[in-house]
Amino acid sequence: MLLPVTSVAAERSKHEVTVECGGTFVITESDFLLLGIADTATADPEKLAFCADKLACIKKCENYLSYSDLSERKLREKLKDKFTQPVIDAVLALLTEKGYVDDQALAERFASELARTRLWGKKRIAQYLFTKGFRREDISAACDSLDDDSLRDNLHELIEKTAPKADLSTPKAVSAYGAKLYRLGWDWDEIKPALAEYSKEQ
Repeated sequence: MLLPVTSVAAERSKHEVTVECGGTFVITESDFLLLGIADTATADPEKLAFCADKLACIKKCENYLSYSDLSERKLREKLKDKFTQPVIDAVLALLTEKGYVDDQALAERFASELARTRLWGKKRIAQYLFTKGFRREDISAACDSLDDDSLRDNLHELIEKTAPKADLSTPKAVSAYGAKLYRLGWDWDEIKPALAEYSKEQ
């Protein structure tokens, strides 16, 4: 149902437009142009309400992302009780198109940081990324992006930091220590040669 537009006020600094049409709706400048309000004296209040909700959702996303990087799934979880699904879909499609939401790039950044700072292996990194809401294909790509030589160096660094505090006096103790490394995401075929090399250096 179309109603007369009684007033339009643009705030150029924010790229927002306030439209009076059976109510007051603040929408983005781009939605204002798409709705063709400037070329007609009438508008659809339902469409205006949807666009106003989109703008509110965009602002909420900006707020969330200003505090921390979030995967698309985590962002959806935060928005689901505040906005309808069509609004969320429209906003996340827009943010993805603009590059503000890029799960693959974010997963790769997280993976690189976790490998560097926590000295985790790929399996532990993958588990962490899954808890953060990343899709399996993005997790796989992120783990594949890690440099194998750097990962081996990380494992040696981890052993050098933790082994002196561990009991490695018996095969059983060495196995228990290896299990701790396994829980940090390292495979046994990575752990065994690294431990053997460490033992030779002692």
